[in-house]
Amino acid sequence: AFFHTSRAATRMSLRVLCCFDKFKGTLSAERLGAIVIEECERHFRSTRAVESANIPLSDGGDGFLSSLAVPLQLELANAQVLGPDGIARESTYGLNSEVAIVESAAACGLTLLAPEQRNPLNTTTYGVGQLIEHARAKGCRSILLGLGGSGTNDAGFVALAAMGCEFFDHSGATIPVPFRGRDLNAVAQIDPSRML
Repeated sequence: AFFHTSRAATRMSLRVLCCFDKFKGTLSAERLGAIVIEECERHFRSTRAVESANIPLSDGGDGFLSSLAVPLQLELANAQVLGPDGIARESTYGLNSEVAIVESAAACGLTLLAPEQRNPLNTTTYGVGQLIEHARAKGCRSILLGLGGSGTNDAGFVALAAMGCEFFDHSGATIPVPFRGRDLNAVAQIDPSRML
């Protein structure tokens, strides 16, 4: 059933459908919906039944994976990746047959950085490419990538580098990976031939 009923439904029942996105830095979509439902049930329990459904939404950033995990019956997989600050961290993505659901914010999200680290010149999307590569190694042939909530601004180039794409400077020298946003002005040529 779509709605959860707190007691036997009557003609006077109240239907509450919560479809929130996260309140960045404060509440997840799931928690916000649960609070609204708890308060509706508390306020109306003496006068009517409350039928409720909590269906988190996402704009592709934080919460993208969790909003799809239940409806798509995803198996969660963990991988060691570089965070936006270049430090190794564990991240998660979802699997459903040959499709992977990757939330970029889980690898390079703004919330993974302390306020003093939030400088896109010093951050990287390398971990996003690592998540995609991890999923490909598990046999995934399609990737649904949620973009949003990023603490980076390297145009996704460094994610591509993690997937085998090569970048060269004006002299033809390979730009070492993982590079960061500040290194974009050095890119003169791109060779994606090793990506697949």
